[in-house]
Amino acid sequence: MAELVRAEKDELARLDAISMGRPVNTFFDSHYAATHFEYFAEAAYGQGHTSLNTPGFLNMSLRQPYGVVAIVIPWNAPLVFFSKKVAPAIAAGNTVVLKSSEKAPLTAWKVSTWIEKCGFPPGVINVLSGHGQISGNALAEHMKVRCLSFTGSTRTGRAIQIASAKSNLKKVIFELGGKGPAIVFEDADVEQAVRETENSINWNSGQTW
Repeated sequence: MAELVRAEKDELARLDAISMGRPVNTFFDSHYAATHFEYFAEAAYGQGHTSLNTPGFLNMSLRQPYGVVAIVIPWNAPLVFFSKKVAPAIAAGNTVVLKSSEKAPLTAWKVSTWIEKCGFPPGVINVLSGHGQISGNALAEHMKVRCLSFTGSTRTGRAIQIASAKSNLKKVIFELGGKGPAIVFEDADVEQAVRETENSINWNSGQTW
């Protein structure tokens, strides 16, 4: 998968440009994603722990896969989030169902066409697209999904947390947020602060060049 992501970086950049306005000259995502696939292919095998702290006992723990892991990724860096969430989940022995953002589904779709070619068994990596109210909610409520990783808004994260609690109390992993404030101190170069803040807000959506 890492090799294909690197080899097809121009096509992946084009797809992100089409779907969410990302300038192709800022596309570093293929290198980032390939690094994730390579790292977790070697380093993420789960291991347990042993302890002799209790006199007369050998305490042992064993890490086991969750089973089915749901992954919901955002629009702003779909290939990055695909790799950083799918790679460790698979390496740890899980199967995954990934829902891409309806605002930027193309790179996730493209990578999904390589799953069989890369040798992953059928059903280990599953990719779907759709709106959160339908597809995302189905994953959050599903009784066979035992872990869900979500990056997106705090409002949606709260809805997923409630759905998890009402279903099988699945493990949830969140990265939540939105637009954050820029704090500019009195001794700052205001002109530079304006330029950097504007770039930080807009560079990823094709609004600057």
